[in-house]
Amino acid sequence: MSVIYSNNLKSEAVVAEYPKSAIAESFRNLRSTLFLKSDHEKSKVILITSSQPQDGKSFVSLNLASSIASVGYKTILVDCDLRRPTLHIKLKEDNSRGLSNYMIKKASIEDIIRNTAIPNLDFISAGPVIPNPSELMESGVLDHLINQLKTQYDYIVIDTTPVGIVADAILMMKYASKVLMVIRNNYTRKDVFANVLSNLKANKMTNFDIIYNDLSLHKSSYRHYSNYYIRN
Repeated sequence: MSVIYSNNLKSEAVVAEYPKSAIAESFRNLRSTLFLKSDHEKSKVILITSSQPQDGKSFVSLNLASSIASVGYKTILVDCDLRRPTLHIKLKEDNSRGLSNYMIKKASIEDIIRNTAIPNLDFISAGPVIPNPSELMESGVLDHLINQLKTQYDYIVIDTTPVGIVADAILMMKYASKVLMVIRNNYTRKDVFANVLSNLKANKMTNFDIIYNDLSLHKSSYRHYSNYYIRN
């Protein structure tokens, strides 16, 4: 399990905008852990979900992708939360054309990929809300897209819906080499999380890790090192 500290900064893009902060360092630690565990894998697709809304999965997705891109890996962040997308807001990007347009054959892959202000990081927004995303995903409409992205990028980071709410996240897990489940300190309901965990294990999902989000640095055993991160 990896730990992400509470965000008390004035931005959600903490890795890009506050690289010397303790919270940015926690994302670098997460990145290093993933690198060690996936070193043997050729194509690296990381899917990030949670058991319920507001656990911080999109915040984790953005900053993990930024951290991976910061060390030179060509990375793409895909907003696959087609119900309540937020990544375009965090990145200050337009959402009028994105993944949903591709899914209903109204846009090509090239149409929906956009560069960001963060070096080595591209982005696919969710696009306008569509009525039947789960059914489209189940039909395999994203197979070609994911396979194409694997040929273009070192890492694909997918932000998807909470796994305890709708089926989208489960359907997307077939593409992932690693699934990260975000839980939030003093927020995630234990019964909901336990039920999701039980379902994953029942379906023989073994490629997932837990991200413990929003831990106060002052309550952490690493609190004495916070000034070191800022100074250096």
